[in-house]
This record gives sequence, C-alpha cells and structure tokens, in this order.
Amino acid sequence: MIIMLVDDEPVSRTMLAEFLSKIGNRVIECIDADQALRIFPTEDFNMIISDYKMPGTNGLELLHNIRNLPGGQDVHIVIYTAENINPLIIKAEKDQAFSVLLKPISIYDLIDIVEKVKRQR
Repeated sequence: MIIMLVDDEPVSRTMLAEFLSKIGNRVIECIDADQALRIFPTEDFNMIISDYKMPGTNGLELLHNIRNLPGGQDVHIVIYTAENINPLIIKAEKDQAFSVLLKPISIYDLIDIVEKVKRQR
C-alpha cells in the first residue's frame, strides 16, 4: 500500500513513517499540506495520514482539497490531532475522512485502520 504521511513535526513524522514501513507499506513523507498537494498527483496513494494542526493549511483543509483533485475521492484519509476531538470528528466526517485519531496515536488503532483500508481495496 502507498501511504502519504503529512506532519510538520519531524520526530512524529519519522516515527510514524518508520512504523508504517515496517508493517509493509511504502510511505512518502510530506512536511505540510502544500507539499502533499503537489505530490498527490504523482502517485497512486491508497491512504493519507495527516496531522490536523500544521502551519498554513490544516489537515481538514488538506482533506477537502484532496477530495477535489482527480482520484481524491478514492483515497482513504485519516486525520490525527491533540485538539478537542468531537467538533473535529463532525467536520472530518462531513468531508469524508476515513477516521480521526487522537494523539498520542495508539499503534493498535493505527494498525487496525491500515488493515481496514487494505481489506477495502
């Protein structure tokens, strides 16, 4: 599976990317939503995992922008956050997020989501 990982915090991004790679995925890291939007058309991504709170465009805005690109309706998008999760879930569901995770991310929840996406493919 090809996963785009979007997070402006290098330590978080690297740790998640290493874990996702170890469980058999190809991971492409992006430092922000702008980079993610530039890279999205260059690969056939199955999944995007993005932090919500980033400088500039946030994770929900990225989700909305991806949905408007060719192929954007087919990719599974997961948002993670340390923010109050209830309002975020409502907004994310409106824009068809696959899931919303609360920081610190549970590795078990992440594995479960990745496996669900694989089964749906």
